[in-house]
Amino acid sequence: MNNERDPLLESLFLQAEQELIDEDFTTKVMAGIDRRRRGFLIGRLSIIVLLIVFELLMNTPIQDSVGTLTSTMSATLIQLENEWLNYALGPLNSIAGVVGVTLLGMQFLFRKVLR
Repeated sequence: MNNERDPLLESLFLQAEQELIDEDFTTKVMAGIDRRRRGFLIGRLSIIVLLIVFELLMNTPIQDSVGTLTSTMSATLIQLENEWLNYALGPLNSIAGVVGVTLLGMQFLFRKVLR
C-alpha cells in the first residue's frame, strides 16, 4: 500500500470542491419524498381497508356467492391437448391467472408512477 498522493490530483480535487447550498432544490427533494411517502401510505391504507371489507363480506351470506366466484375463476380459458403444455400454462390459463397478471401489472405501474 502506498500512502503518497499525487499532489496534482489532490490540488484538482481541492479546486473542484465547493459547497452546494441550494435551499430551493432541497425543498423540492423533500416535497417529493413527502409526496411519495403519502402515496405509499394511502396505497397501504386502501389495501388494509379492502382486506377488512373483504373479511366482513366473507362472514355474511355472500360466502356462497364467493364460492361460486371461486369455482368460476378457476375455469380454464383455452383447452389444451398437450399435458405438459397444460401443466406449464395452467396457472395463467384461467380467469384467476389473468386477474393475477393484471394486478401485478397494476402494481408495477403504481410503483413506476410513484417513483
